Amino acid sequence: MHSYQSSPGSIVYYFCIFHLLNSISCQRDSSFVVSTKHGETQLSSSNGIGNSHQTEGVSWFLQFSDIHLGKEADSQYLEEIKEFVENTIKTINPAVVLLTGDVTNNVANYGMTLSQISEDWRHYENLQKSISTLPSTLLWLDLPGNHDIFDDPHHTNFMKFTMLNHLKNDIHGLPVQRVKNNGRNYTFIALDASINPGIRAHHFLGHVSLEKYHQLQKTAKEVEKEGDLIIWYGHYTTSSIVSDGDLRQLMKNSLVYVCGHLHTAYQNIKHMWTHHASGLLELELADWYENRIYRILAVDNGQLVWADVYHKEWPVILPTRVITESEKLFVRLLIFTKEGIQSVQVQSGDDWTICDHLQGPHYVCSVNMPNTRDPILFQIKLFLLHGSSITIEKEVDIKGRDIGSTMSHTFLSLHLHSMFYALTCMGTILCLLPLLLFKYSRKFVPAFLSPCLQSVVGNKVGFGLLLTFIVYPWIGPWYVGDLAGGQQWGYVFMWGIFLQSSYLPGELTYPDAFFVFILLQLPFYIVILFKHHIRCYRKVTNFYDFSSFAMIWPLTFNKLARAVYSLLMAKASFVCPWVLCAIRNGIWNITFTETILSQHCFIISSIHFNITLRGIRDCDIFKHHYTI
Repeated sequence: MHSYQSSPGSIVYYFCIFHLLNSISCQRDSSFVVSTKHGETQLSSSNGIGNSHQTEGVSWFLQFSDIHLGKEADSQYLEEIKEFVENTIKTINPAVVLLTGDVTNNVANYGMTLSQISEDWRHYENLQKSISTLPSTLLWLDLPGNHDIFDDPHHTNFMKFTMLNHLKNDIHGLPVQRVKNNGRNYTFIALDASINPGIRAHHFLGHVSLEKYHQLQKTAKEVEKEGDLIIWYGHYTTSSIVSDGDLRQLMKNSLVYVCGHLHTAYQNIKHMWTHHASGLLELELADWYENRIYRILAVDNGQLVWADVYHKEWPVILPTRVITESEKLFVRLLIFTKEGIQSVQVQSGDDWTICDHLQGPHYVCSVNMPNTRDPILFQIKLFLLHGSSITIEKEVDIKGRDIGSTMSHTFLSLHLHSMFYALTCMGTILCLLPLLLFKYSRKFVPAFLSPCLQSVVGNKVGFGLLLTFIVYPWIGPWYVGDLAGGQQWGYVFMWGIFLQSSYLPGELTYPDAFFVFILLQLPFYIVILFKHHIRCYRKVTNFYDFSSFAMIWPLTFNKLARAVYSLLMAKASFVCPWVLCAIRNGIWNITFTETILSQHCFIISSIHFNITLRGIRDCDIFKHHYTI
C-alpha cells in the first residue's frame, strides 16, 4: 500500500457507507463483460453483423483514473506511470485515452492542507512529455477531479495543463470530441461536475448547475441527431453529483458513462458497474494510484465490451462478438501483447482450433455450436515468436446475466447526499429526543436513562450548551472568511455556501455534517450520558485542559486533533470561534474540517467548564474519577 492521502474524512466516508449497507451479493468474476441495452451481460449470437472475418466497425479505447500525482509520490511510482504511458498505452494503441479526473493530489501535511501544489502539476507536465511520444492519431482526453481544483476558484492550474487546450471544443463551449475510427463515428462528451468556483473543501460531491445541465441537454440532442455512438465520461459517479436535472435520463441514449472517484468504495467492492432504470450503463473504475488498474473498452459494431486490467498483466484478450455462420460460432478476439505472436489456438471441448489472424490485434476463431446456452469455456494458447507459449482461460457467456453486485448497484444508484442527510437528521433527532422528553415529559424515557438525563437536564446551562452542541451545525455558520485562494470570501452553512459572486447548494456539506456527527457529536453525547468514570476537577486549572478532549480524540485523526488543539490553546478563543478560525485560516491555511471541529470543541470546552464550576461532580455520573 502506498502512502495515499485523500482529503480529510474521505476514508471515513467510504468506511461508513460500506458498513452501513450490510447485504452484498457478489457477481461471478469475469475478465471481460459485454453490454446490451436491456440491463444484461451477454455475447449475442448474431447473423446480421456482416462477415465474421471483417474488422470494420471494431474500435477500442482506454480509460484510467485517479492517478494522484503529488510530491508525496515516490520515484518508483512516477517511473511506473511513465512506463504505463510509453509502453502499455503504445502497445494497446487505442483510438482515445480517457483520464477521468484526480490527475494531481494537492494534499499536504498528512491531509491537513488542501491547496494547489505546483510540484504536483509539474509531475503532470513531465508526464505530458511521455504522452507526446504516443501516435499522433491517438486522442488524449482529461478532465478535472475534486483533487485538481482544491483552493483554485477558476480552475487555473487544470486549464493551464490540460491536454484539452490542444483540442477544439465546438458544441456549446463544452468539451465534446468527435472521433471517426474504423468506419464508425464516436462522440465523447465530458460531464465535468467539479465545483465552480473551486473552494478549499466540500469536494466529495460534485455539482452540475441548472445552466450547465441545459447546455449538456442541448449538446446531447444535437449529437443524437447525428446518429453517433455516444460515450460520456466524468470523474464523479452519478450518485455523488448534486444536480438540478436528471443526469441518468440525460445520458440514457449513450453507450456508457465511465467515471472514477469512489475508488471502488475504497477497494471494498471489486466491480462497481450498474444498469440504471433509465437504461444508462455506468462503470466506475478503480484508482490507478493504489490498484494499478486500467480499463479497455471495445465497440464491435455498436456492441460494447470492456475489461478491467491490472498494469503489467499480459497478454490482454478481449472477445468482442460471437457470430453464427453455417452452424458454427465465430468468436472475434482482440489480443494485445508486448511480444510478437506466431499463432493463436483455441480449445473448446476436446478440439483445438487455429485462429485466423486478420490484422493488428484482430483474431477470429470458430467452434462448434454448443448444445446449451451455458457459458463456453475456452483455452486460448498464444505461441510467441521467440518460441514460448502462454495459455489463458476465457469464458464466453452467450446467456444474459445481470451486471454488478447488489452493493455496487446501491452505491451507484442512490444519491449519496440524500443518504448523508437522512443519516445525520436521524442521528440528531435520536440525540435530542431523550433530552427533550425527559425535560418536559418523562413518561417515554427508558428507566436506565433516567439517572444520566437527570444529571444533565438538572443543570440549565449545561443542558443548553449540550443542545447547542447538537443543533449548531444545522443553524449556525460553519465558517466565515476566505474560501478559496484569497479570491472568494463567504459563509458556509449546512443549507448553503454563500460566496461573493455565486452560491453553492447546501447538499455539498452533507457528507461533512455526517462526518462531524459520527466522529465528534455522537461520541461526546454518549460520553456525557453514559460515562460513569469521568473525573471532575475541583479546581479549574485551565479552561482548555486537555482532559476536556481526551475522550474525543481517540475517535478522530491524530494529526487533526493536534492541529485543532493547538488552535484552541490560543486565548483568543474567547471571541466568536468562527472569527478566530477566519483569522487563523488566513495565516495557517487551516482546512474547513478543522474549523468545523474547532467550533464544536469550543462548545465542548464550555460544557466542561460549566460542569466543573457548577459542581456537577456531586451527581451520580461524576462520582468517580477517570484516568487518561
